[in-house]
Amino acid sequence: MENVVQLTASGDYVSLPDEEHYRIYFDQMRRVCEVLRNWSESEIGSSSPEGECIGLFGNRILQSIELLRLKYLVDVDDRMKLDLNESGFPHLNEIVRLENDAEHAEDTLKRIPPRPILIEEALDVVFNENTTPLAMLENLGRRKYLEALLEQEFMGAFCFGEVKQHSGSRFNRRYVCSWACYNTEDNLIYLTWLEFDQDSDDSPMMKGSSPYNELRETIERLGRRIAPLAVFATELDRELASVHPKAIRRLRLGPILSTRFSFDDCDLAKFLRRSGDPDDVLFSMECEVIVSSRQVVKERGWLLLPDTLQEVFEVPHDDPECFDRKLSDVKRYLFMPHHLWQTTFAEKNPRWLKGYEKAVRYAFEGDGSLFEV
Repeated sequence: MENVVQLTASGDYVSLPDEEHYRIYFDQMRRVCEVLRNWSESEIGSSSPEGECIGLFGNRILQSIELLRLKYLVDVDDRMKLDLNESGFPHLNEIVRLENDAEHAEDTLKRIPPRPILIEEALDVVFNENTTPLAMLENLGRRKYLEALLEQEFMGAFCFGEVKQHSGSRFNRRYVCSWACYNTEDNLIYLTWLEFDQDSDDSPMMKGSSPYNELRETIERLGRRIAPLAVFATELDRELASVHPKAIRRLRLGPILSTRFSFDDCDLAKFLRRSGDPDDVLFSMECEVIVSSRQVVKERGWLLLPDTLQEVFEVPHDDPECFDRKLSDVKRYLFMPHHLWQTTFAEKNPRWLKGYEKAVRYAFEGDGSLFEV
């Protein structure tokens, strides 16, 4: 079986040549999701805010993969488009299609006969006409896909998680919330969790309440574009007077590189194509962190009005990258099959590790189990 990179010239918006290639791609994406889940549970803890965020959206990413598989088992005249250049994920356009299908799923199902009737009609065609009931089978598949869309939560272009109260005092309440989104520029998925204080004079962040809705609308508007984290934190602090961001962590998932599928020409992709097995896959992550160190008075209140406060975020001056990006911390992670790490233990500062020299490195096995190397 040829590598996809040998079959077409551009990887930004590409379909695979046949069903066998898609089967391999789906298997690789399931493996990545399994490794991500195991890493989160072992290194972060599934009950921590970060672990809950990764668990929640990791499951949604996996669910979107399964739904896309179902969709294109039915839509045989079309093929799922992938970004195999910078990302490795299904193209954002495919996720938008899922959202559109979900929005109209109930109305579409009303136009498709119920499952028992379709089965009965299919059997009639088989026994009476001795032919394959293609129309009935297509409707059965479409019904299964649409019902799955309504039953299951998947990773959309933007997904808001939960707002949970962490602690409180007479002056404020501490909350944690999370969200995930596709970035239109690089087609990568970003998970973000925010820890913030809310003034106790304001109404609690109950789902459906005015403060909750205002927070969600603001985050969705600001969070749909992946701006520098310091810019996002400053804009959020400025727009919501009673919300004070204390810590923000943003995890970039990917790129996902594959021996068979990747078009990326970076040193890591070249190493994978040179040394990896045909179905090997590796991926990286980057976690940006910004933490508030103190509050300052931005504007004095007049008469009985309270002062307007502004967060000052900690930026270490002894870390050039953090200083340039106005971050409190940044970490990278690299996940690679165990047998590939074994072939490189003797190498010192290999060229293919450029950009990941300080990354925390993990090896994983075929079953998704992993360990730090």
